[in-house]
Amino acid sequence: MPVRPLSPFSILAEAWMFFRKQPALNAVLVAFLILPGWGINIFVRLSDPDDLLSVTTAGRFLARTDPYHIIPLVLSLVLLILYFWGMAGVLLVGKRMIQNRAGRSRSSFAAVRRGSARLVLPLLLTHLLRFCFGLYWGLLFIIPATILFFANRSIFLPLLLPLLLPAILYQIRTSLFTAALAAEGKAYREALRRSRDITRGHLLITVGNLFVIGAILFLAAGIVGALATGILGTIDPRFLVTADLVDVTAQSFAILLSSLATIELFGRLREAREGKVKEVVPVD
Repeated sequence: MPVRPLSPFSILAEAWMFFRKQPALNAVLVAFLILPGWGINIFVRLSDPDDLLSVTTAGRFLARTDPYHIIPLVLSLVLLILYFWGMAGVLLVGKRMIQNRAGRSRSSFAAVRRGSARLVLPLLLTHLLRFCFGLYWGLLFIIPATILFFANRSIFLPLLLPLLLPAILYQIRTSLFTAALAAEGKAYREALRRSRDITRGHLLITVGNLFVIGAILFLAAGIVGALATGILGTIDPRFLVTADLVDVTAQSFAILLSSLATIELFGRLREAREGKVKEVVPVD
């Protein structure tokens, strides 16, 4: 089987075609990404005394009954868990992009919802583990950078990038861990190691693909959100809640497509590294 091109446009096109063929992803997008994201935005607005929503009936009620904003915080955490559940659903369906390529079966939303529930905790904890390791590498930079800054500011800027390099390289090498979790059933440090192994020797290709895909998707989503906020906010500030919905929808769609594109990139890098597709089917 010939190795497919490592082109961001080809990968993005593959992700889009796959999305169109999987109706369950539409339900995941709405129920687990858009609605929770919109709910979090609303609770943030209600809790902000400078926001227009804080002076509405709901905002004044929350201010009287919950001055410390405990209710919005708890509800936002619940919605965040639902958001991770949605991401797990995207990964569960998206793994088919690099498995069973000849016949990509479809699943119902109920099956995806049940199956993805098992991935929520590994996904959340692996994100947390990656954050902790990234923080560790960041602290290795911050400490010597602080010493250099106060000791000799003239050499601070020339040495800034070399000091940042370990943290940057770590983030790049582990950027495909969600694909490793989805496609090969690896989690925690194993997923981070697998991402590092797959990107070894293809670092610039990985960076280039992720940058171009992210720029296309999130720049377009940002433009849509900004236009919605500008137009609807000008008509009536009360329409800003609707503008939030448009913005969250655009951002959620960009996140979904970028997640699928990450899985496809992982599969193509695996092909380039191992010479063929190895079907590793995790237990759902």
